Amino acid sequence: MSAYHYQCANCYCTLYIDAEPADGTYQSVVNGELCSSCQSQQAAQQAYDDDD
Repeated sequence: MSAYHYQCANCYCTLYIDAEPADGTYQSVVNGELCSSCQSQQAAQQAYDDDD
């Protein structure tokens, strides 16, 4: 049984790990989610881009 280690799509920091596997095996998953830091950076960039 492996657990999933979800990572931010931008900076690859850990978002969350869904379970603690008995054998210590993780599957790293990047599914397009962003951490809160990258989300706020992206929102700020979009607001800046919209100023034109």
